[in-house]
Amino acid sequence: MKKGHGTAAAPWPQGQLRRTGILPRTGILYSMRVRVMLERDRGEFLASYGPKTTATGELHLTYRTARNRRVAVLQLLGAERAWPNLYDPKLVDLSANRMRFVGAERTGTAWHVQEWTCELLPLRS
Repeated sequence: MKKGHGTAAAPWPQGQLRRTGILPRTGILYSMRVRVMLERDRGEFLASYGPKTTATGELHLTYRTARNRRVAVLQLLGAERAWPNLYDPKLVDLSANRMRFVGAERTGTAWHVQEWTCELLPLRS
């Protein structure tokens, strides 16, 4: 093996990727500011009437790799409350100012089906 070949050291601290979920020195070229509403509670569909959990933030798509499998992860960054990630999201509905994603959510050691209804909001100046 020639000198200089092999695995290079990562240019970022390993713990930083685990803490934030975002690689440092990578830019988000475009953010969508959205209000997200959770349509399910631990996999059980919530009726269209009544209160639902909502939060406002920036919608961000990233990827995670585990056991040699790359999985898409939808995140709500800058939300005013702790917000779950949506793993392996699929866009199932799209209109002028609303999107609906279906994916998996992890609660403790259990996985559940989850739906996010995202309402597009104007970007902050």
